[in-house]
Amino acid sequence: MVVSLHHVDGSGVGTPVQVTVYRGAPVRLDGDHVHINAVDSPADRRNDARETARAMMYLGTLLGGGNLVIALAARLSNRRQPKVG
Repeated sequence: MVVSLHHVDGSGVGTPVQVTVYRGAPVRLDGDHVHINAVDSPADRRNDARETARAMMYLGTLLGGGNLVIALAARLSNRRQPKVG
C-alpha cells in the first residue's frame, strides 16, 4: 500500500513503521521515531457522524418543545379574547 507522510517532525530515514489500515485506508503509523494518527480517518468520520446525530436529536427536542410552548400559548390567548358577534 502506498503511504505518503506530510508534516513529519524529525528524521526517520530507514525506520520501519507499522501501518494500521481501517477499511482500506491507513489510519495510524507507528515506528521508533514516528507516531501518526490520521485526522481524516474513517473512524474519525464515524465519530463525527455520531456527534452530529446526537446534536440533531437535542436540537429536534428543543425545537419541538419550543413549538409546543408557542402552540399552547397561542391557544390560551385565543380563549381569552372576547368573541364579537
